[in-house]
Amino acid sequence: GKKTAVLVKKFNDLFAELEGFYMEYVVKFVHNKKLVITIYAIIVALTLIGFKTISTGFIPDEDQGVLLAQVTLPDGASLQRTEEVSRKFIDQIRDIDGVNEEKLTVFGGDGAVNQSTVIIQLDDYAYRKIGPVEWIQRKFKGQATDLSHEAILAKIRTIASNTKEASIITFSPPAIMGMSMMGGFEFQMLSQGEYTPQQLEAWANTLIAAANQDPSLSNVTTTFQANVPQYIVNIDYEKALAQNVDLQELYSTLSSLVGTYYINDFNKYDRVFKVQMQAESRFRDKATDLSGIYVKNKNGVMVPILSIVKLQQTVGTASITRYNQYKSVQIQGQQSAGKSSGDAMNAMEAVAKRVLPNDM
Repeated sequence: GKKTAVLVKKFNDLFAELEGFYMEYVVKFVHNKKLVITIYAIIVALTLIGFKTISTGFIPDEDQGVLLAQVTLPDGASLQRTEEVSRKFIDQIRDIDGVNEEKLTVFGGDGAVNQSTVIIQLDDYAYRKIGPVEWIQRKFKGQATDLSHEAILAKIRTIASNTKEASIITFSPPAIMGMSMMGGFEFQMLSQGEYTPQQLEAWANTLIAAANQDPSLSNVTTTFQANVPQYIVNIDYEKALAQNVDLQELYSTLSSLVGTYYINDFNKYDRVFKVQMQAESRFRDKATDLSGIYVKNKNGVMVPILSIVKLQQTVGTASITRYNQYKSVQIQGQQSAGKSSGDAMNAMEAVAKRVLPNDM
């Protein structure tokens, strides 16, 4: 009973002192308007200073149990070569601790045969979480002691940097899907002037080189390519009309045998399926395959395609993107260690203003 009474008395005395201190300053603030205004002005000033000096952030990087890799081979690389390099890359990373070797997926790039995307599934977080005892055991065995997605990402990037056959960019997906293709930031370089795709690629490479020298930026890159080998199909309309070939029939023949031709839709299993006609790949993988294609004219005669069509070799982009109605080059990047996403975005804007011309 005595110990309890002593504790209660000490608590009451401390509470009374705190209450007296509080009431003393409440009275001062109530009766001294100048003091209130001065304190309020100091608070507002400190807030404004904080906005100016403290780094801004957007979305932090999160461990979502999956990583992505963009594999880009030189312009003109074949699909077979892209598959070989992608499989070699997968074989190199499947033995990394924390990577689920049974869930590594590769699929084609954005319309270009020299690009592919790799989905790297990590082991469940519960298996990658290492306690103190396990940390010591793994240390003695010479095994990895950090299985976070950042540590695994660093190891994969080391392998990617040593891959000479292709440029491989590895990143974690954004915390909020749809905000960008990768974690970090996405920059759109808009062409407001008359620039060719090759000039856009040159300016984009200049911007990327300057950005990677900035201490606030890292892994700035783009998948834009402007020198992909292509063919231009030139139709001799005078010869086509002279041989009584219907132009719509010519277009549909080229589309169905060289590209794809939409037929119709049908419903099955409560879903809508598209029907598209396309020739087997072995009959359309070379320019010389056009010699075996014929189009029927209005008289029912089969006319060789090459008699009215000529192919012209050229280079161009695999795909053309637009942003705010302007031709654009999409550039991705990340902030450096110790920097916020706000610092990275401000640095990227500053580098662009310094490097790019006024109409870009």
